[in-house]
Amino acid sequence: MYPILVILIYINSFAYSIFINSQFSLTDIRIGFFSPAMEKSPSTSNSVLLSDVIGSSRSTNAFAGFTRSFASITRLLEADDSNITVLAPTNRAIMKLPQRPWEDPSEYSTLGEDAYEGKIGEDRALKNLETFVESHLMWVSPWKEGEMAKSMSGREYCWHIKDGMKIIQPGMLRLLKF
Repeated sequence: MYPILVILIYINSFAYSIFINSQFSLTDIRIGFFSPAMEKSPSTSNSVLLSDVIGSSRSTNAFAGFTRSFASITRLLEADDSNITVLAPTNRAIMKLPQRPWEDPSEYSTLGEDAYEGKIGEDRALKNLETFVESHLMWVSPWKEGEMAKSMSGREYCWHIKDGMKIIQPGMLRLLKF
């Protein structure tokens, strides 16, 4: 197996742009690069897992909790051969959302205040949360400059350097700190 380069992006307000599909510039984004301590061989299990990295960061533990709500995503993050990039919004970014990650304003418009009540409402909320999480998981690692990457939810992004700043498109999302 090949060593995995994991890029964990802590994003303030990125969650809002992904979930609501609006476009705006960000002011507080931090990126951390993580790579496994060693290549995993059949006789050892010392590789760094995405689930461990996300879960150990206090600034992204809310998002880490969301990922554990879905067995398929948990398996992906626990696999030592996953080639994905996680765009993990900070707890602060999640708190700044105009609604909770499992809420969709259009569902309140069509279904009313009880949109997430009862079994059907709970299922709807769980599906929305799964879409929110999938929107933050990119099917590529390492993610090269200019390369289009598709999230698990199907949206495509790329990043490039402009005026010395790393920018994720669409949305002109500025990456301020590595």
